[in-house]
Amino acid sequence: MIAFAKATCGNTDFEFSQSYLFLSPKKDQHLILFLSSTGEALPIKSHKIAAELEELFFDSRSKGSDFLKEGIAFLKERIDEFENSSFILATILKNILYFYAEGDVDAYLLRNNSKLNLSAGKLGKIVSGRLQEGDKVLFVTENLKEKADLATLNTSNLADEIEYLSSKLQLRESIACFLISVEKKRVVEKISNPFAYPLRIQVVSRSWKKPLLNTLNLLKPKNKKGLGIYLILSLVLLTCSTLYIRYLQKNSQTNQQTTTLVNSSRSYFAAAQNLRLDNPEEARNNFLAAKKDLDKALKIKPKDSKLLDLQNEFNLSAKEILREFEVKDFPVFLNLSLIRDGFSTKRLSYSKGNVLVLDEVQKTLVLIDLQSKSPKILSGGEKVGNAYLASVNGDYNFTFSPDKGVVRVDKRAQGVLPVIPVDSDWSKIADLVGFANNVYLLDEFKNQIWKYIPTQSGYSEKYSYFNDETKADLAGSLKMQINGSVWVLKQGNEILKFTAGVRDFFAVANLDTELGNVTSFYVSDETDRIYLLDRGNSRVVVLKKNGIYDYQLIGERFKTTDDLIADEEGKKLYLLEGNKIYLVGTR
Repeated sequence: MIAFAKATCGNTDFEFSQSYLFLSPKKDQHLILFLSSTGEALPIKSHKIAAELEELFFDSRSKGSDFLKEGIAFLKERIDEFENSSFILATILKNILYFYAEGDVDAYLLRNNSKLNLSAGKLGKIVSGRLQEGDKVLFVTENLKEKADLATLNTSNLADEIEYLSSKLQLRESIACFLISVEKKRVVEKISNPFAYPLRIQVVSRSWKKPLLNTLNLLKPKNKKGLGIYLILSLVLLTCSTLYIRYLQKNSQTNQQTTTLVNSSRSYFAAAQNLRLDNPEEARNNFLAAKKDLDKALKIKPKDSKLLDLQNEFNLSAKEILREFEVKDFPVFLNLSLIRDGFSTKRLSYSKGNVLVLDEVQKTLVLIDLQSKSPKILSGGEKVGNAYLASVNGDYNFTFSPDKGVVRVDKRAQGVLPVIPVDSDWSKIADLVGFANNVYLLDEFKNQIWKYIPTQSGYSEKYSYFNDETKADLAGSLKMQINGSVWVLKQGNEILKFTAGVRDFFAVANLDTELGNVTSFYVSDETDRIYLLDRGNSRVVVLKKNGIYDYQLIGERFKTTDDLIADEEGKKLYLLEGNKIYLVGTR
């Protein structure tokens, strides 16, 4: 039986080491990816590459070294975007280990109290060898090899050992270790751990042969009359014995598969618990991996009491490790009907402590000072036309209407000035944003973001925010935000990011539950995070700006919220629903 364990420590967004373990659909081959890299947004990119490699592994008919060649070619092509990368790609087929190492990583064999560097002088080459009972193979990053005595490494609890070494040796860089352990086969094993599933190998031996033949001899007919009955009984006995043998073999395979999954799941879970305070992101990754392996085990044995107990243990720890915070109290911050009877809006725009709201029906533009809760009607009626979009940027407030174009309202001078006339080249303007005194219009049907720059006499002619090579699909755009980069939320939970007119990489990563229906989002130059209003799952998902999950707020009112803004300095989240603004705390 082959068991696996892994451990990492010191990961950041720019220096990242991780191990991935996959089992082929036929359960006859394991694939291991051991990856260490430096660069931008590494956790997202690494997990994406691992997912694509897993898909290649599942679809490929190749095995052993043949698949390894496919995997190496795939990896070399995909990791070119990293600044510096090292990896080991390995497969285990019928106790034969095939691996390929490249970069600052090493593979060691621990056998009979001796240590052998398998990768010495063989980097860039495929190495293979048969594993024996009691063997341990370690894949390690070079910095760990240089600072620790691998021969004395405590592999019984690898995660704790690596974390201890990192602290003891004061290692500041990312380190990682992956263990392959060939355990001795045992016919009967006492279960000391209620969640460990030892493989009990039950073999139908040749000792069955004699009793079976004796039984058939006793039933052997004395005359031709009983020959038919004898043949039928013989066939029944042989069939039953064959079916029972197959049952035992299948049961043995099922137990072995379940054992591997549960051991892997518990290893990931232990790592998640150890990392939850020092490295919440890596703790979350390990917990999700643990949950994934346990779910696979439950599909095999859905009613197994020990698996269900383990699932319950996971559930009790989930909120702490996954950073899920339930919101039960949603106090009303401001009732907009107090401004004007029947006042209602669907959008919030925020800048420097002020919120701008527009009632499209009553054609009323209102600026709210969040500190004093005092609303101020800026304009309305014919001055803003049939406005349906509004944006605040410092002292300037902007509205857009198809009959007036863009109108600017100065908060101090209280003047209403048409600044950008109606343009016949516009199609469907889906959003308006004022940022750094510039005005941006999202033109959904033209797949354009029009940018207007202030001049002495007003604003410039429109020009495309995108450079000549950038082709953007803005169909289905719901909202635009700007913080130096331009962000666009589209239907289907898609978020586009553009920087300096060029498409920029952005992907949401490390969610335990896929996004349901994101209807609005908030990001600005005053925030370090992105806030996604996921009405489909009644939550607000909070991401770092590189797309990595940070935490989430869960509550029933999120299901009916129309829009949101965040004040990170005050740790406040403002939620709009109809004619009320609610206030909840953030982390």
